[in-house]
Amino acid sequence: LYYHSDSNSDMSVTSTLKHFFRRAKLQFYIFTASDYTDAYARFMDDRMETDPQMAVGEFNGMGQGQFDYLVSRGLEDNDTLLEIGCGIFRAGEHFIEYLDRENYIGLEISEETIQTGLRRLDRELVERKQPAVHNNNDLKFKEVNGKVEFIIAHSVFSHTPREVISECFENVGDIMHDTTEFYFTFFD
Repeated sequence: LYYHSDSNSDMSVTSTLKHFFRRAKLQFYIFTASDYTDAYARFMDDRMETDPQMAVGEFNGMGQGQFDYLVSRGLEDNDTLLEIGCGIFRAGEHFIEYLDRENYIGLEISEETIQTGLRRLDRELVERKQPAVHNNNDLKFKEVNGKVEFIIAHSVFSHTPREVISECFENVGDIMHDTTEFYFTFFD
């Protein structure tokens, strides 16, 4: 365990210990689960039940930033968007509001995260826009009917095993047009 003191040392110790225990809990789930995907789903379900804000981090405009970026890249309201790892709809709430009815598709590994997100969203918005949100444990895209114009996977691949990332790229072409744009982040 590495600790570096700064002017707000109590907060640094607390943050460091929380991070250490979250990592230890994830390692426990990995050790006891059938595979990494199952472990991560259980880990996220647990985090959503104990501390939803910590589970997904700060909002502070991140979702708005993702939305603004895709609009600047040509996302139009009549396009269909797939969000891999939609979480509690930090970006999804903006996409759902903007896109035409039934043009938002969200995939999420954690059912508890989806339910928390749906409770956050305005019920009228969900009823009016009818987003398709699926709890899934692979990236074969069998939940997606037809093709999409945009795909976003923000902060998904950085904590995904390489074989699952490979699975994504092996299958994603099935739901893409020649002009589909796929945006993702990856930090090794």
